[in-house]
Amino acid sequence: MKSNTLLTLLAIFYINTTSWAQIENPVKSFIIDNNIIELTFEKTPTTIELASIKDKRNNSSFEFQNQKGFLSDTLHKIQDITLNKTAQNLNELVIEYDSYTLKTIIKTYNNAAIVAFDYYIKTKTRNLNFTPKTTELFSFDIAQANWQGESIEFFDQTDHTNELVLHHKFSPRDTLKGNILTLFNKKENKSLFLLKESPTVVAQLYYPGHDFKINKNHIKVCGAGISNKDLNSKEWTKTYSVVFGFADNNETNLLKTLRAYQKESRKYNSHIDDMIMMNTWGDRNRDARISEEFILKELKYAANLGITHYQIDDGWQQGLSKNSANPDGNVWDLWKKEEWQAHAKRFPNGLEPVIKEAKKQGIKLGLWFHPSNYNNYENWEQDAEIVTQLFKKYSIQYFKIDGVKLKNKQ
Repeated sequence: MKSNTLLTLLAIFYINTTSWAQIENPVKSFIIDNNIIELTFEKTPTTIELASIKDKRNNSSFEFQNQKGFLSDTLHKIQDITLNKTAQNLNELVIEYDSYTLKTIIKTYNNAAIVAFDYYIKTKTRNLNFTPKTTELFSFDIAQANWQGESIEFFDQTDHTNELVLHHKFSPRDTLKGNILTLFNKKENKSLFLLKESPTVVAQLYYPGHDFKINKNHIKVCGAGISNKDLNSKEWTKTYSVVFGFADNNETNLLKTLRAYQKESRKYNSHIDDMIMMNTWGDRNRDARISEEFILKELKYAANLGITHYQIDDGWQQGLSKNSANPDGNVWDLWKKEEWQAHAKRFPNGLEPVIKEAKKQGIKLGLWFHPSNYNNYENWEQDAEIVTQLFKKYSIQYFKIDGVKLKNKQ
C-alpha cells in the first residue's frame, strides 16, 4: 500500500545524464532533458504524448496539443512501458501492447531546441491492423489562423529534372509533399520545422501521396515506409524518422536550428562535405562522348575550374546500359562481372591513363555503378565484390550507385 502511494506521488520522472527509469502505471508524466532543452511527456491509456519542449537558454517553449507519435491512433491499450537512457542525449522508450511492441529512440542535442524520433516495431501477431497509407509518424494541433508556412520538396533525378527544389504553401485542409515543413507565428513570435527523414517522394516505400496533412488545426507527418509484410516478431523494423525543432519567429534562426541538427546528426568529413564534383552525364549527351581522349581533356579543364572530384558516369564500362547513346546498349537489371571492366574501344589502355591524369591534376576520380536489381537484388554479394575489386585495382573510393529501386525492407 505504501509503495503504491509513493509511486502515485512521484508523478514525474526526471531522466538526466546518468539515470534510467522504469515507468510504472501510476506515473502520469516524465521529463527528458540536457543542458539545452527539456522535454515533458505525458502518458495516456494508449500512448505517450510529447507535451512540451523548452529551450533552457532563453526560457522559451513550445506547448503541444493532442500530440501523437507512430501508431498512436491504435485502439490497443498500453501493457508495459520502459524508459532507458542508453547514451548521452539518447533515450530508448519501449511500449508493450497486446499485439506489438513499439520502440522509440528519442534523441536530443547540445546546441539547439531539437528532438528526433526513430521508430521501431516488432509484432506479436500476424493480424496487426496496420495500413501504411493512413499511418502517421507524428502529429499535433496548432491554432491554425496564427501560423503560416510551406513545405519544401526535393528532387534527385537530375536526368529528368532541372528544378531540384519546390516550395508548397501551407493552407488549411491541405496535403503537402516534401521532406521539410516550416511554420511561422508572428503573434506568438515562434517558428518551427518538421523534418521527415526519408527518401524523396519518388523513392519512398508505400507512399501515401503526400508527406504532410493539414486538417484545420491538426498537422500530421504521413507515410512510415513500411507495410504489414515487413513486420515480424524476431527483428525490429524501422520506419522513417521525424525531427522537430523550434526557434523565434525568424527564418534565419529557424534555418540555423535546422543546420545545427545537420551538424550534430552526422560526422563532418572534409573528403565528402567539401567536394565540388563534375559529372560526364551533365551535357545531356549521355555517354556519347565518353572516351580516354575526352576524359583526359576534361580533367585539365576541371582542374582550372577548381573541381575536386570528377565522376565518370554510365558508359565507362564494357557492358553498355540501356541508357547508352549506342544502340547496342541494353543491360540494366542483370549484370555480369566481365561487364564491369573498362570499355575496350573507349578506353583501349584501360583506366590507368585517366587515373594518372586525375592524380596529376589533384582530382579524385569516381565511377558510375548500377547494381543488378534482378529478383529484388539477389546478386548483391556479387555487386559488392565488383565494387571492392574496382577499389583495390584503381584505388577509386567514390562510386555513384544509380538506378536503385528498393521495393520493400528486405
